[in-house]
Amino acid sequence: MATIYKRGRIFYTSYYDGARWRAKTTRCTSRRAAEAVARQLEEAAAGVGPGLQAATLTQASALHLAAMLDRVERGELAEATLETNEGRLQQLCELLGPGLLVHQLDADRVTAYLDGRLQQVSRHTVTKERTLLRQVLRAARGAGWYPYAIEDVFPSGWRSGYRPRRRWLTEAEAEALCWALPPLRAALVGFTLATGASPSEAARAQQQDIGASVVMIRGTKTETRKRVLPILEHSRRWLPPPSCLPFQSWHNDSRDLKQACAAAGIEPCTLTDLRRTAGSWLYRRTGDASLVALFLGHSGVNMVLRVYGRLQGDELGAAIRRRLNNG
Repeated sequence: MATIYKRGRIFYTSYYDGARWRAKTTRCTSRRAAEAVARQLEEAAAGVGPGLQAATLTQASALHLAAMLDRVERGELAEATLETNEGRLQQLCELLGPGLLVHQLDADRVTAYLDGRLQQVSRHTVTKERTLLRQVLRAARGAGWYPYAIEDVFPSGWRSGYRPRRRWLTEAEAEALCWALPPLRAALVGFTLATGASPSEAARAQQQDIGASVVMIRGTKTETRKRVLPILEHSRRWLPPPSCLPFQSWHNDSRDLKQACAAAGIEPCTLTDLRRTAGSWLYRRTGDASLVALFLGHSGVNMVLRVYGRLQGDELGAAIRRRLNNG
């Protein structure tokens, strides 16, 4: 049975591979994560060739998740990200076969899998799967389970084909949408329009988060997502009274918003489109991508410039004049 022990901050494991005892670092500072890695190493101890150990894709995925869990417990990764990747890994194992040995995933087999998936889903979805598979195989290689160089299996030059949605609402559209929704749903829509909160952030909002001049957003995805925002003049009208919080769970938000948009006579939108709307309104008033990034909890301005910052015509002219006048 594998045992674990600590050297400095890192846990190591000692396990029997059928011929001799081996010692290996788990690369984990968390005992729980280290125990998971130790179990995977022990289960994969059957030899398949010189210097290589057999391991299934499921075992390699568990190894990768254990490393992610260690990052969560160190505060380097959001728990929501771990949960999302856990679901994606489960799907990936089902698609490729959970009993598949990772050393069988050579460049030809990986390429054939990705080409096949491109016939079924969008290139953006395939890119996510490709990235996740690359991470799993990198973890397997570090454990001595995978013989191929990652760069040979995943050559550079892959393009994701990702095109971000650009739907955002005018104030007239937002008002029509709120009138078409029940009061408590309209309150959640208004909160999102006023703060740019993501759906998960809005779901965590509490009455005490709304003050006289500021609103606290309980973001957890990254360090920058937990933030305190000013209540701006142009968005004050949308902010619901604290008595509306916490918001009720909204399980059918996509369907309900689609129906409300149809009733309001506007193009369909999603809760994420409402967050984009808040960013677009602010960018069109300030022309400052860095301020919008701080407001939305982004770590940089790239997403703002790519998604929210596509000004044209009169809006572009107004932004240029503001810069010239301030310069």
